[in-house]
Amino acid sequence: MLTRRIALVAFAALLPASVDATPIHYSQLITSANTCIGGGAQCLPDNDNTGQQLSVDTLGPQTSTSQGLLNGGTGTGFAEIVDGVLHASATSVGGTNFFNGASASGSAIFLDTLTFVSTSLSIGTPVQLAFAIDLDYSLSGGCAADLPQASVSAQLHSFTFVDDTCNANDVNNASGVITVKIGDELPFQAILTTSSYAPGGFVGVADAANTFQFTIDPIGGNFSYIAASGNSFLTESAPPPAAPEPASLFLLGTGTAGLLARALRRRTQSRSAKYPG
Repeated sequence: MLTRRIALVAFAALLPASVDATPIHYSQLITSANTCIGGGAQCLPDNDNTGQQLSVDTLGPQTSTSQGLLNGGTGTGFAEIVDGVLHASATSVGGTNFFNGASASGSAIFLDTLTFVSTSLSIGTPVQLAFAIDLDYSLSGGCAADLPQASVSAQLHSFTFVDDTCNANDVNNASGVITVKIGDELPFQAILTTSSYAPGGFVGVADAANTFQFTIDPIGGNFSYIAASGNSFLTESAPPPAAPEPASLFLLGTGTAGLLARALRRRTQSRSAKYPG
C-alpha cells in the first residue's frame, strides 16, 4: 500500500560525529533514465554520476535522458545543487504500447561539516541543535502497480521524509532535535531523491525541482556553528527596523518642537482670555 510517512531513522553518516581531519563538504548528483519496449525486450538506459565533488556547494544541472526506441517513451532524470539547496525531478512518459514503459530518477546529495563554538560554554558542554526540512514538491502517478508511479524522499542528518502516495502536492516542514557538544565537528548529509515510472500511455512525475531547503538552528542562543562550506543554515529572521537617517531625525525633531510651541501658544491664549488684564 502506498503511504506518506515521516520517520526518524538511524542514519550512519559517511564520517564520524567527531573527526580530527579538516572539516569537509561536497556535492554529488546522480541521475538516470531508461526506456524499454516489449516488456523489457529492448532497453535504452542513460546513467550519470558526478561523484563526490569536494569543496563544492553548487553543482549541475545534470540531466539523464532516454528516448529514441521505436514506439518507446521518454525518461528524464534531473538534479542540481545551488548553494547547498537541493533540486531534483524525475519524469516518465510511456510509449504507444502498454508494454513500452519509461522510468527515471534524480538524486542530489550534499554533505557539510559543522564545528560548534561558544564564548561562554566550555569545550565538551552538551547543547541542542534543531534541524528542519522545507520541501516543496508534487507527485503525479497511479495507485496500482500497473499504473504510473512517483515518489520523493528527503533526508537530513538523522531523519527522513518519504512520500509515495498516488498524487500529492505538498510543502513539508518535518523537524528534529539532536544533542551535540561544544568543540565537536558534525558531518551531516542532505539527500533528495525523486523517482518515477510509467507504462505505455501513462505519465509519472516526481517534481521536487522547486526546492529542498533546510535549516539548522542552535537552541538557547549561547553557541553557534561554523560550516565548512561557509554557508549559513540559520532560519532567516525579520530584519530590524531601519534607523532613521540624520535628516529624518532633524525633521522629526523640528516637527515635535513645532507641535510643542503651538500647544504652548494655545494654552497662553486660553489663559489670557480667561483672566484678562
